[in-house]
Amino acid sequence: MFNQITHPLVLKYLPAAKPENYDDLFDELLAAAKRTSTGEEGQKFAALQSFVPVETSEALSEQILVIDVGGTYVRVALRAIDAEGNCNWQALLRARNYELIKEDISGTLFSQMRECVVRQVIDKLEELSIDKASISGLGIVWSNALNCYELKENGCRGVSGQVVGKDHGKFYVKGEPWNPDLHDGDDIGLAFLETFKEFGFKMKAFVISNDTIFTQKTVPEATSGMVASTGTNVTYIEPGEKLLRNSEAGNAFIVPEKFQHKADQISEDLFNIECFIAGRAMQRRFASHLVYLAKEICSDNSQSKELRGRCQKILDRLCRDNFYLTAFKGKDLTALVSKDFERFLELREDDAELYRDDEFLELLRQIALNIVLRGGTHAAMLAYVSVYNQLENGEDGLVIALDSSQAHLLPFYYDAFKQEFNQILKSRCPGKDISVELIDQGEGRVITVPMRGAASAVNDFLAMGA
Repeated sequence: MFNQITHPLVLKYLPAAKPENYDDLFDELLAAAKRTSTGEEGQKFAALQSFVPVETSEALSEQILVIDVGGTYVRVALRAIDAEGNCNWQALLRARNYELIKEDISGTLFSQMRECVVRQVIDKLEELSIDKASISGLGIVWSNALNCYELKENGCRGVSGQVVGKDHGKFYVKGEPWNPDLHDGDDIGLAFLETFKEFGFKMKAFVISNDTIFTQKTVPEATSGMVASTGTNVTYIEPGEKLLRNSEAGNAFIVPEKFQHKADQISEDLFNIECFIAGRAMQRRFASHLVYLAKEICSDNSQSKELRGRCQKILDRLCRDNFYLTAFKGKDLTALVSKDFERFLELREDDAELYRDDEFLELLRQIALNIVLRGGTHAAMLAYVSVYNQLENGEDGLVIALDSSQAHLLPFYYDAFKQEFNQILKSRCPGKDISVELIDQGEGRVITVPMRGAASAVNDFLAMGA
């Protein structure tokens, strides 16, 4: 697979998809995982306790409301179990975040969002002739870091969570409009519960957690969960525990400088492990690699005048006001790696002529492919980290639940992941039975993967009783 990267300029100037020091970086990542448990000095993960059990209970018949508060959209759906035991979902809301900020509702932007969501949910339930009294549980997918704690009050059991890591700027950087209202220690879960209570809902179970925790809960037999989409994260389990932790590994593990290549460095970014793996970060790295390579070509007099001229025009375009940081999307990479150059040029619209040359388009394809293959290989090492403690504890038959847009949309990403993951298993834990289940994202526009897992987690607490 890696022998597809053959362009001499890519091989000469850009970092390899699997560099020679890959295993050394892997060892650094495993050392961080070990320090997370031992508390030794050095890099470690956040390992935020979720209080959500690893094991999944049998689905109960109660109706569960689930809200996914994402970086761009808020989605709401209702889960019910029919007489045959089938899981049925009813979409209730899908709105852009800014659409939920209503000036006619008093309070902060965060309180406006909560009240707007509840009002729209009530309207939809009435339209569907669903009594809100029939809803027993509420799950919230919160795609930022939380300090969670066990909740048991007023007949409601489960997990609430408080903002953590925002005030020092490490987390909460996705740009949700209500983020300025939030501060470390703010109780997100109780705020949602109180708003629903004000409108007549009475929940018996409630869980709020990170999307990675809920990814694990989507697959009943899974022992860990991993997200490799816009961002990257894995669950983490302390030795001897049966509860999932949110590692925040994608953000928390900073790639040591000796493993960084100049082509990857962007002054605005902390170079964490997510920069290799995540969709948005990969798009930015494709752009930074193109800019880096174009500069090298422009300074190399052995290259043709035509190529150097083209690269200079590209630099003039991409470097103006740092346009390159937002210039390329996932669709651009997909088109290039798929050799659909016509589609790529359509997507470029305003600057298509800069790239309209067969040889140069092939160069772009190999830059993109190199980024994609690197993403898959580095995702494999993080997947292994998610079960590292279980393996150290002698466990076997482990299943990793993987939710990954890249694996579904970017050709060769999942192929590289599987190839490297199998190689890791052979070299690091021969004979162990570890599998990865790539979750079908379905339509995904309203019922997201973590929403399905959130319902499962709420179901666990309903099964525990009051």
